Amino acid sequence: MKTIQEILSENLKRIRKNKGYNQQKVGEKAGMLASTYSRIEGMKVTPTIETVDKIAKALEIDIYSLLNDADVKSNSLHDRILRIESLSEYNQKIINLMIDTIIEKGNLERNQDIKMNKRLEELKEVREKKVR
Repeated sequence: MKTIQEILSENLKRIRKNKGYNQQKVGEKAGMLASTYSRIEGMKVTPTIETVDKIAKALEIDIYSLLNDADVKSNSLHDRILRIESLSEYNQKIINLMIDTIIEKGNLERNQDIKMNKRLEELKEVREKKVR
């Protein structure tokens, strides 16, 4: 089982690279020296929770994303959203496009079902009138 420091280190590297940031940029955005950030990412020092929060804000993610074990696959929507938020802006746009496409497909199917049911109802009414 991984330690929290190993999980933090892996997540820092993965998220930073996915966002296209180097250690210098994350350090600056978090208000620390790049060398300090590098030592945190390299597990040479253990950061305080306040420092982890600053780094999460610098990476524009929830602190949970830094402390969550990415190897533990979760099916909850919340966990999936957090993993999506750690992706690059480009990949987030692709996921948003995919979601919008699926929603639109659902709307079209729902509208088609409504139209089909309406036509079936009209056909039923025509048949009932013919039988009378």
